[in-house]
Amino acid sequence: MKKVMFLVVGMMFASSVNAASVNFYNSLATFEATHFSGSLEQFEDATLNAGLSITSSNSSVSYSGGVMHDRLTRSSGNSTTFEFGSAVNAFGGIFDLGVAGFGQGIEFTIQAFQGSSEVLSQQFTGNGFFGFITDASNLFNKVIFTAGSSSGSAETYTLDDLHYGLHTAAVPVPAALFLFAPALLGFLGLRRKAAVAA
Repeated sequence: MKKVMFLVVGMMFASSVNAASVNFYNSLATFEATHFSGSLEQFEDATLNAGLSITSSNSSVSYSGGVMHDRLTRSSGNSTTFEFGSAVNAFGGIFDLGVAGFGQGIEFTIQAFQGSSEVLSQQFTGNGFFGFITDASNLFNKVIFTAGSSSGSAETYTLDDLHYGLHTAAVPVPAALFLFAPALLGFLGLRRKAAVAA
């Protein structure tokens, strides 16, 4: 009976430890329709939302005309970091990478509070909305922009309507039952074992 219990518990943990998944969005409407609740920074002035800081390794970030301006170059290895006062799992905004002609694109790295980081698999090289949402077990407090791997010159871009916060998804009933059933079987097994011992 102990072996069966260990097997059930092992299956529960094996099914709950998955690699972090990231969903990418090229549509603001689709991004917002995913139960997104968070903050919007419109860059109307140089005062950012409380809890948001943006720093650049080469002091290239500026704000004017209701947008953030920045420049990234692969050769100098500079970066721009967006840091949030609390954990988030959703990030997106309206980009214009054609300000000075299309360049190297933008590569995104997310970093968690404890320091672990992950370079995202998709780079952005165009115009319009781009965003991503990680699963709830992969919260982060920093997004780091570096120059992408496209050929071209330094990436000069603007960013507007920055969305960041938490994506809260309802747990589907079949998934909840999948997790609940092994736990219920375990409790029934413990009850049976207690009844046999008595």
